[in-house]
Amino acid sequence: MPSLEHFRDLGPAFRAFEARRSHVTPYSTHRWLFAFWQAFRHRVKCCVYCAFERDELVGFLPLSWLSGFRNVLPPRILRLLGHRWGIQSLSCLSENGDLARELLRAVCASAVPRWDLLVLGPLRAESAMIDSMTSAARELGLSAESTEGRNPFVPLGVSWEKFQQDQSKNFRKMMRKKQESLENQGRYEVHHEVAPSWHRMQQTVLSVSRESWQGNAGRAIGSTDEGIEFYRTLCEPNDTFEVHLTSVTSDRLCIAYLVGLVHQGVYYAFDTGYLPEYAHLSPGLVVHYAVLRELCNRQIRELDFGFDASYKDRFAPQYRVYHDVKVFPDSARMWAWRLAHRVRQRRSE
Repeated sequence: MPSLEHFRDLGPAFRAFEARRSHVTPYSTHRWLFAFWQAFRHRVKCCVYCAFERDELVGFLPLSWLSGFRNVLPPRILRLLGHRWGIQSLSCLSENGDLARELLRAVCASAVPRWDLLVLGPLRAESAMIDSMTSAARELGLSAESTEGRNPFVPLGVSWEKFQQDQSKNFRKMMRKKQESLENQGRYEVHHEVAPSWHRMQQTVLSVSRESWQGNAGRAIGSTDEGIEFYRTLCEPNDTFEVHLTSVTSDRLCIAYLVGLVHQGVYYAFDTGYLPEYAHLSPGLVVHYAVLRELCNRQIRELDFGFDASYKDRFAPQYRVYHDVKVFPDSARMWAWRLAHRVRQRRSE
């Protein structure tokens, strides 16, 4: 894929591909990948390997790597385009794995920078598909291994009243207490918006994101110029997925937000934050309660939490497995990576 403009022009082919696939997460759609590439094009290099059959897109592999001197010294890492903002779909595999092998062959033969590690993940896929990917890598003389993580989700598709009835007494009591605590602080409101304007994003997500603990640590998406550009693109009208914004205000001040994406009947929780001075009121939990209620009212069938976190246990989620496939040019670099990983683990203990 030579350029961002070429990738943009392939939008119709990608949308036709997405329409033929089930269980495609929004993080693997053309809309999402284009927004990321456009916003971060000065920080990372991106390319997308595409496979066509009779002028029809049948698979693709989107990759990115750090630009400039950051990709000179080992370990030089290739990652899926979009990094780890959400669990992606394994869109590049055919049923027999031949397509995966050809796409990996193209990566090895192309002009991307020399690499020590190719990270294909996080991926939502069946174990058989992951096995096809690792087998394809080994057939090419590469070394590969797969690790697993937990993807929490909450099945919905019922009324809000029914959902509450099915929850524990402690859950209902905690939810009521958190809401009452906020109400006692003054005027308290929850707003849920579909396709929010850029102005609303600035008033809520960006204003809170900069002041949140993620923003202070430099980890919040909305705390960087690239992240702001990404959100600006995300707010543009599209027919791929819905952007949902839920915010909590106290005396007209936004104190917490949650941004999610609704795609193929599933709500994907993407970005959340709250003002640290309101932490004792648990506004993050309140905004999640509000989202659950709204999703039940809209008959959304599932809330996908993405990655595991302790606070999500309060919502009694179920779990799926996601995979990270690591591919190395040779076994020596694989063992060197494993050794370095063990050393980092011991230092963090």
